[in-house]
Amino acid sequence: MAKYLNADQRETIIWVHSLMLKLLNDGVYWNSKGKKLLNKQAKLLEELILNLLDGIDAKDGKMVVELAKKVKPVLIVEDFSITDDKITVDAGHYYTLAEHALEYCLFQHMIAEINKMTNAKKIKEFLKENYKCRECKEPETCQLRQVLLHFQVPPLAEDGKCQYWRGD
Repeated sequence: MAKYLNADQRETIIWVHSLMLKLLNDGVYWNSKGKKLLNKQAKLLEELILNLLDGIDAKDGKMVVELAKKVKPVLIVEDFSITDDKITVDAGHYYTLAEHALEYCLFQHMIAEINKMTNAKKIKEFLKENYKCRECKEPETCQLRQVLLHFQVPPLAEDGKCQYWRGD
C-alpha cells in the first residue's frame, strides 16, 4: 500500500468519518437500545478508519481526519418532477388518483381483516365477497397508468406489459 492517500481514498475516509459522527450525534433521537446500537456501529467505523489509515504517513492521515471534521455531508433527494411547488392538474387525473387511493384504502382494510382470520376457506370466501380482481388486460388504456406516466412517476419494472404492474 502507498504511503499517501489518493483522492478517492481521502473521500472514502471523509465519508466514513462523517457517518461515524452522524451516528454518534443522532444517538439523542433514539431510545437506549437504539443509542447503544448506533454507538457500537460508530465504534466499528472508527476501527475501519484506523485500519484504512494503517501504513499511511501519520501527517497525511491526520490531515484527512481533520478535513473530515470540517465536511458536512448532505442528503439530496432526487426530484423527478420539473415543476414549481404549486401545479395545475387536469381534473380527470385528480379524480383518477383519488379513486385509486380509495381503492387502496379499502384493500388495506381488507388485508387487516384477512390477517385476523386463520381459516383458508374463510379467507377465500371473504375475498370472493369483498374484492373483485381486475387484472389489467390493456395497459395502453389504463387510466392510472396514464396518470403515472403524465406525472413522470419512475417505473417499477423494466419489462412486462406495464411498467407499473407489480405482479408476475
